[in-house]
Amino acid sequence: MPSEYPIVPKYQEQNINAAKERDEGSRTSVPVAEGYPMPGVLQHEEREHNLDAAKEKDEGDGVSAPEQKHPMQGVPTLSPREQARRALTSALDSMQHDDYAEFVAHLANVPEEHKDTRLFETDLKTILHHACSMGDPKYASYLLEHKYNMSAVDVQANTPLHCAATAIDNQSAERLQLILHSIGMTHPSARATNLKGEAPIHSAVACENFENVKALVNLSDHCVLDLESRTFLHRAARNQSDDFVSNVLRHVLERAAEAPPEKAGPYEKLLCSEDLSGYMPVHYAAKRGLQYAGVTMLEATVAQAERRRGEDGIRDILGHMGGAGNTILNCAAKGKCEPVLQAAISAYKQHHMAGFSIQDDENRAPIHNAASYVSADLFSQMLENTDVLAYGKHTKDGSNLLTLVMQDKTDRSRRQEKIKLCLGVPEIASWINIRDRMAWSHCVRCTWRETAQNIYIYKTC
Repeated sequence: MPSEYPIVPKYQEQNINAAKERDEGSRTSVPVAEGYPMPGVLQHEEREHNLDAAKEKDEGDGVSAPEQKHPMQGVPTLSPREQARRALTSALDSMQHDDYAEFVAHLANVPEEHKDTRLFETDLKTILHHACSMGDPKYASYLLEHKYNMSAVDVQANTPLHCAATAIDNQSAERLQLILHSIGMTHPSARATNLKGEAPIHSAVACENFENVKALVNLSDHCVLDLESRTFLHRAARNQSDDFVSNVLRHVLERAAEAPPEKAGPYEKLLCSEDLSGYMPVHYAAKRGLQYAGVTMLEATVAQAERRRGEDGIRDILGHMGGAGNTILNCAAKGKCEPVLQAAISAYKQHHMAGFSIQDDENRAPIHNAASYVSADLFSQMLENTDVLAYGKHTKDGSNLLTLVMQDKTDRSRRQEKIKLCLGVPEIASWINIRDRMAWSHCVRCTWRETAQNIYIYKTC
């Protein structure tokens, strides 16, 4: 039959018996139900009595009581760098709340060797990065006065000057000017490039921050190149809006006009400098069809070339081929902006007639690229000045001048005028009589539908 109490393991019986003997010896018995474990604690009064007895015994034996540990004892202390990081983070918080006194107080706790400690692992920016990108200029001024490192880089290899150049708040221009005056024009951070290959002035252009670009042009090394040997003017003409490029170009030309002759050279060289693909800024402006900037830049580039080498300089500029064999005229034709193309045609007619016949890597002369959209008047000028050898054969994609003209679907009367001009050239008119007549059947049918002159030519076939 089952017992009244559960069976107690042998080791628990031993513990119970030992507890009984201890209680009997100290005359402080604790009733324990037989078969159950010994309670873990004594009553409050009994516990105090036992502690006092133990102390008296230890004192009699000459043994000192163990020293009680402080609650914080054993917690590892912060390293000097971590202490500095926390102080710098607190200073950043004070700067964000515009509390200058607290900002200075927190920085007073930062050791000299740790003042450029990165605040956060996510971006690795120092406090100078943050002060250069936001807030009152006095915070950046204080840090620069106390020699915080202007060449420190974050996770994207941006220096504090990059951050100042790309800031877009209302005080960014004032803050950037203060920084540039403080570090001087020869400071290496002005030429430092980030992971995108951008120097600070390139980054300012990418943000279309015109006031910051002006400050960098006036007070910094504006001839610095990116990883593809592009100046900030290349970057602007290649990527930014027409208005922004026009404003930047106007400021550069004003600075060149105001500077003494010995200092005007760097500004003027910006117009004729080439990147790794062989393009000058005007190539990009013309190819993108920037109406105002493209015309102004073309005129300024021609004028600069003339000042440097006279008529030979102009011919060199107009005959220069950039990437894929594009001249300025070919870029203007590809840009599909008639004002820019008109300016380019005028320059080439006056200085470099051979430029009309220069073909790119696709065997396209400028007239090929303009045939599908240009007005009949501009088409006539280009046709008159282009050597027949430049359009007397197919391009790489199998097109020819007449088929390209037929792609002008916007204005039918304009297309008819250009067809008449083409068929007025004997070499083009003979195309419909060559052995490849089937390739021209579509063009002949279209011309037969559109004009009486074309009908006559079609019937003679």
